[in-house]
Formats: sequence, structure tokens, C-alpha cells
Amino acid sequence: MTTQISKATRTVIAHSSMLPGLDTLKAKGETGVFEVIESLKDFSETFVKEKKIKKATASDNKDYYMISAPNDYRIIFTFEGEDIVVFDIFLKQRLDLFVKRDENIVK
Repeated sequence: MTTQISKATRTVIAHSSMLPGLDTLKAKGETGVFEVIESLKDFSETFVKEKKIKKATASDNKDYYMISAPNDYRIIFTFEGEDIVVFDIFLKQRLDLFVKRDENIVK
């Protein structure tokens, strides 16, 4: 007798705030980023460890996640029920600019 484990597939929803990031990707032909977004359908705790996803809790008490994508892109997403909502796609350099700016403000 064989046992099959069913894998729940989630729905990935693009939030309107990620549209500027999508325009950038289309202009550069970045298909690898879309593959990472598609892989979010199989999200699980194991997936978090394997993909080295970072988790943060925002002031609205929601858990947000960040995953790396090809060519130094980052994807921010959260959950709404069983659905995954992708909020932003951006280059890592943009994140680095915010860190530098915060370091300069603290000094």
C-alpha cells in the first residue's frame, strides 16, 4: 500500500502596489522572478527554511515575508487566509539605500 501526501496549492495574488515592479521586470525580461512568485504556491514552514525566507511582523501585526529572486530582486508577500498576496518586487540595491539612509539619520 502506498500513501500519497496531498500538497495544498495556494493562490498567489498580485497587489496593486507591485505593479511598478512588474513594469521593471517586463522591460528587462526577468522570467526568473516570475518563477519564484509561482513557487510561492507551495509555501510551507519547510519552504521557509529551504528558500531562506526572512519574516517580519509589521505594526499592523501582520507577518510579512521576503524572498530572494534572480538578479538581486526581492519579493515581499503576506497571507490573507490561504492566499498569498505579493506586495512588492524590487532590486536589493533599493533596500541597501534605505539601510544607508537610516544609518546616516542615527548618527
